Amino acid sequence: MLGVSYEDTPMNELNKIFLSDTNMMEIYLKLQDIQIEQSVILSTCNRKEIYYMDEDNHIEEVKDILQHYMKDIPLIIRTDQDAYQYLFAVTSGLHSMVLGEDQILGQVVEAMEFSKRCGCLKKEMAKVFRDAITCAKEIKREIHISEHPLSLSYIAIKELRQHISLKDKKALIIGSGKMATLALTYLIDENMNSITICNRSEANAQKLKQQYPSIHIKDYHQRYEVLSECDILISATSSPHLVIEEDKVSASHDIYMVDLALPRDIDENLKNNNHIFLMDMVYLQNISHENEEKRKQCIDDSQTIINKYLQQLYHWFETEKVDESLMLLQQYYQQVIDDTDAILEKKLNLDDHEKYVLKKTLHLMHMRLLKQPIQVLKHLDEDKQNIYNQIIDELFGREDTNEI
Repeated sequence: MLGVSYEDTPMNELNKIFLSDTNMMEIYLKLQDIQIEQSVILSTCNRKEIYYMDEDNHIEEVKDILQHYMKDIPLIIRTDQDAYQYLFAVTSGLHSMVLGEDQILGQVVEAMEFSKRCGCLKKEMAKVFRDAITCAKEIKREIHISEHPLSLSYIAIKELRQHISLKDKKALIIGSGKMATLALTYLIDENMNSITICNRSEANAQKLKQQYPSIHIKDYHQRYEVLSECDILISATSSPHLVIEEDKVSASHDIYMVDLALPRDIDENLKNNNHIFLMDMVYLQNISHENEEKRKQCIDDSQTIINKYLQQLYHWFETEKVDESLMLLQQYYQQVIDDTDAILEKKLNLDDHEKYVLKKTLHLMHMRLLKQPIQVLKHLDEDKQNIYNQIIDELFGREDTNEI
């Protein structure tokens, strides 16, 4: 694997790289020019990576091909088992920005299909990617790693969902920094009735309005007035003082409040109000720490599943050449048997029962001929298997078995 990702390359550098379908087809053709027949390009917002199989060491040539498209950004190189391990982990979402997210699996499937259309997905690479996809699906089905987020903003939204349906509700967000913006992005997907932003800097609030036209902007001094009509409040400012004071809140209906600020934005005495449910940073951080422990266990469990699939894959590679040689032998013997049967039926005047006995006898001969080679080849070490495979190819691989 050669490529770059958000894990080792700044996003401003990564964003300079754009691989169109035409670019990727060009890369596939250039790889075929240097006798690399099996490759898959995985191009997403967070990574630009190429996976390929090669009997020879063409790393420098591949680097030369990619540098033109990668804007001379230093490439990360992984080989052999490290490359397999990485691909399976990437496909399973273990290297995603949001651990365990689902989008990467679909992107890997699309990359595999595009490679196939370009004629670069042969038997071995197809096996690797199919196994990686199957492994990822098992991890998502069994581990549920994405259910344990670390982002406090996302934890807050998830906790709100435990207490109230967010659909058709009204929300007020105070602040326009990173935490407030993250909370806004999560709420946008909840089909709410309305989302209002109050911020000391109207210019910053208007920037959010440009990005999310459906939100409403109100003057910061109107925050209590807006709050009185809302079901949800999220406050995330850098103010050294309280933004929401107890004696200024009039709550005639249930209001769910989330304080994402340090020092706190919302007066903790509001917890005593029967209409107020308040989550503060201490509450959310406790959940985050619990999630972190669960995520570590999820990662360990995911790695166990990946290792299981990789061992099966490595075993498949070890037996593949033997299986191909045995298939070659089987095809050769079967052709001899079929031709012998055809000659005997033509020369002898056989009835249906005699024809059946002849076919059965020849089939038993076929099985007996294969039994000893199968037993020997399956139990040889890898070096001897390679030698025997070459011998079988030389003995049986070049003869036109139709001319007997």
